[in-house]
Amino acid sequence: MIAALVSRVDIRDGSIDVHLLPDQLQRAVQLWRGQTPGPTYGGQEQHSVLCSVPVRLRRIEKSGRLMLPGADQAARQLNVPLLKLLARAHQLQSMLMTKRHASFDELARKVGLAPKRAAWILRLSWLAPSITEAILNGKQPAQLTADRLVRTSRLPIDWREQHATLDLR
Repeated sequence: MIAALVSRVDIRDGSIDVHLLPDQLQRAVQLWRGQTPGPTYGGQEQHSVLCSVPVRLRRIEKSGRLMLPGADQAARQLNVPLLKLLARAHQLQSMLMTKRHASFDELARKVGLAPKRAAWILRLSWLAPSITEAILNGKQPAQLTADRLVRTSRLPIDWREQHATLDLR
């Protein structure tokens, strides 16, 4: 049914333009209202109704996403790689606190990580509570991704400095 409404879709830099056929659009509205559709003029040349939506392409993680205006607020969702990274950090911290391992290197080997990588991931368990809460609720800024955290080599301990380092004012 939707395919019958659309005559053309143009993807432009900064917008998506959808050209709708007025007869088919009127017919769809009538059907939706439970009315009997009137005659269509399909044989005649008809002008299309343009519906243009401003968008921007934004790279998030390893894929591109089309962002509609206001989508930063409305379309936030859980970032699974980021959640897994945070969970791994807290798992390492919990295992470290049990003191069941002779050394940190032994703990790292047990979880299948190089000691340097394990130490880096462990630091994420000390993220500011406001940053952790935002991640858990899917309300982190779009620019805060697992890849971005991986590339942040010097994450400060001070929570205000973490916000500044990650551009989370």
